[in-house]
Amino acid sequence: TQALKGYMGHYHEDHAIPPALADEVYASWAERSAADPEVAQHIVTIRHGSGLAAFATLNTGGDACEGVLFAVDASHRNQGLHRVLVRASLAHAQASGCGAFFSSTQVANHTVQRNWIREGLLPDRSCYTFHLTRE
Repeated sequence: TQALKGYMGHYHEDHAIPPALADEVYASWAERSAADPEVAQHIVTIRHGSGLAAFATLNTGGDACEGVLFAVDASHRNQGLHRVLVRASLAHAQASGCGAFFSSTQVANHTVQRNWIREGLLPDRSCYTFHLTRE
């Protein structure tokens, strides 16, 4: 779960959520994604030494395969590991008989979107997540 620490997703972008709490939310999401078969049924991992450098969780429970979560540990970023995860995820989806593959990321996460395009995926739509804070 250290791979998502400080990840600049919508929880860290929301200044009403303390950074440590946002880290906990992402860690919980990663743990659920890896442990709950209703969320994802397959995990792709890249190990470095005795540790985990990167992982992806995949939902292959239908005609289309969803890349639920992709994460690369901060100490292993900028080494092409995300693209390796995408390639391995696409291969697994094809081997599982999935007719399509989809995933999502932050609108401003251009690195991930470029990796998808390099592997033959195309952006389909964009949306924003808004957090409503009530006092």
